[in-house]
Amino acid sequence: SCQASTSTRIMLSTSQPALLLRGRGEMSIAQVPRSAALKPGEVRVRIVACGICGSDVHYFTHGAIGKFVVDAPMVLGHEVAGTVIEVASEGVASDGPKVGDTVALEPGIPCGACPRCAEGRYNLCPDIRFFATPPVHGAMCSEVVHPAAFAHVVPPTLTAEHGALCEPLSVAVYAVETKAAVHAGDVVAVFGAGPIGTLTAIVVAANGGRVIVVDVNEGRLDALRELVPSARTCTPAAGGPEATAEALRAAAEGDEIVAAIDCTGAEPCLRAGLFAVRPGGVLVVVGLGAPEISLPVLECVATREVRLEGVFRYRDTYPRCLELMAQGRVPVEKLITHRYAFTEEGTRDAFDACLRGQGADGRAAIKCMINVGAASEVS
Repeated sequence: SCQASTSTRIMLSTSQPALLLRGRGEMSIAQVPRSAALKPGEVRVRIVACGICGSDVHYFTHGAIGKFVVDAPMVLGHEVAGTVIEVASEGVASDGPKVGDTVALEPGIPCGACPRCAEGRYNLCPDIRFFATPPVHGAMCSEVVHPAAFAHVVPPTLTAEHGALCEPLSVAVYAVETKAAVHAGDVVAVFGAGPIGTLTAIVVAANGGRVIVVDVNEGRLDALRELVPSARTCTPAAGGPEATAEALRAAAEGDEIVAAIDCTGAEPCLRAGLFAVRPGGVLVVVGLGAPEISLPVLECVATREVRLEGVFRYRDTYPRCLELMAQGRVPVEKLITHRYAFTEEGTRDAFDACLRGQGADGRAAIKCMINVGAASEVS
């Protein structure tokens, strides 16, 4: 359910360390004011784990993503989980988070009052406040205050790192289960074997679908097959999108491709996806590419009724993500290739690894995790 917006900016008295982005290429751990006193319905969370997302890296290297410009210092980080250290005396449900619980923080807080929120499509709320999206601070810091309704209790069999991975996993769950509506036995083409494409393939398999993954990087495809042994993989065909679509249909071994999910944003992949899916199928657009691209609308969308479905973040996914992880159906922890300390050197090394695509150890970097604090610390 949609709850009223609560500010996630860090405000008030004593200070705490945070990874602060001051502008393009200017990032350091700095002291910022500690979180505000609790309002009804809020919890205070000591951050334990924070994953680094491509958007964090993009803000660091470019200082902006589209219309979102870092024009004032901003705390980074939105893939976060931690330990509840305080609960508001009122406004928190009896089955809500308790002191000592590990919680995954859903980073987007909607207004709760607009037409989109009333429809339950709160991810499309025009006034949503999302961690580390200017001007809202992120959560790579010691603690944050957050609405309890968006602090999802992590089962005791899972860790704070699992909780942090709910955020990227949510994109895949939303794309596969809500937008593509994948069922057991469906054949699904996934474009891109980066973190989101890999998670998407994992979720397709967890739902009983047969997945075929396309990527230009053979190393990424090798890594993906280790995580999803049932996946078929291929590289784009030399003849272009239509040839790639033909190769995908051949890999489907006589079955129709029900859905294509693009995690690249690349025009050739989107075109190949439209050509590959069956009449009445769906192309789900997850990756962000050029603002305008050319697609075969008449041939695919009009005459074959292929649907185009956009994905903007996610909604109502965190409980499902935690369920899938607790059941052992999505081995997302295997995506964490590198772990770093919450220090000046550690955070810099983590961002360098994400930028280069490999750590100082020479291994490919898929998901880098910052160990912000100890899970056992509760005060």
